[in-house]
Amino acid sequence: MKKLFFSLLVVAGGVLVVFLVVRSVSSQGFLGEVSGSYKAVTLANGTTYFGKITKADGSIVILSDVFYLRLTQPADAKDKAAQQGFELVKLGANEIYGPQDEILLNRRQILSTQELKPDSKVIAAIREYYSAKKATPTPAKSGGKVDVRGQ
Repeated sequence: MKKLFFSLLVVAGGVLVVFLVVRSVSSQGFLGEVSGSYKAVTLANGTTYFGKITKADGSIVILSDVFYLRLTQPADAKDKAAQQGFELVKLGANEIYGPQDEILLNRRQILSTQELKPDSKVIAAIREYYSAKKATPTPAKSGGKVDVRGQ
């Protein structure tokens, strides 16, 4: 009887260890480890954000230093030869509601993540953004007035 009890205890312990390992791996999922590299994070609604995953615990993933793509229209909408394009936008730079540069994402809404290569066009645009930001002097305060018209 003792051998049976001991055998059941060993089997139950083994099952528990396997469960904990599988749970740990699945909680990390396809996000990989948290690192300082930029990733493309695609959500279930089709939106893709570019940023750094700074935390991935439980059901929440925190993406910081966030950028996204915005469709640009040609200046002359009548010119059919003019092509639509995309521009990379820094989160919090242009939105009227002034979000922080961080997004808390529901892990279940993340379809995929991809690490960006150092020579990708997105990384080049991010570097260009920060280079221009360093070269541009900080504007004076506007006295609380905000122009919400298109710039």
